[in-house]
Amino acid sequence: MVASTHTEAGFNDPVCESAVAAAALLSTVADPNRMTILKLLADGKTCVCTFRAHIPIAPGLLSYHLKVLRDAGLIIGERRGRWVDYELVDGVLEHLRRAIPSTEGDGEGSSSQTCSGARCSDVRPRMRARPAGASRTWHGHSHLPRDNSYGTP
Repeated sequence: MVASTHTEAGFNDPVCESAVAAAALLSTVADPNRMTILKLLADGKTCVCTFRAHIPIAPGLLSYHLKVLRDAGLIIGERRGRWVDYELVDGVLEHLRRAIPSTEGDGEGSSSQTCSGARCSDVRPRMRARPAGASRTWHGHSHLPRDNSYGTP
């Protein structure tokens, strides 16, 4: 849904598209339970019973988090009788590392391009000028300190 919003707004440039994809991936793992699952799987194939021992949540909620990670293509599961063994998809940890912006390495996370003027100004938020003499207010109140003395000397 986020990607379509950016596309509709005219942000169809490759840097923005990769940022949207990276944000979607990072938001998938931005949950303590899912991050714990990924950490446990970093050591290799793991039975769902191991997750239950390390993550104190209801089995249904654990299944939900596993489904989110499966749907994102980060993990795969293999049924073994009543249990399911999970493992990370090959290269997923490197994929997650590349989703985080950086200024080092191959330049994938950095931008050495200079602003071309018109294109950058389209992305910046537009600020409205305040009329001359107008004070800054917040919900009708000035930003001056409040007098809480209530008539006490």
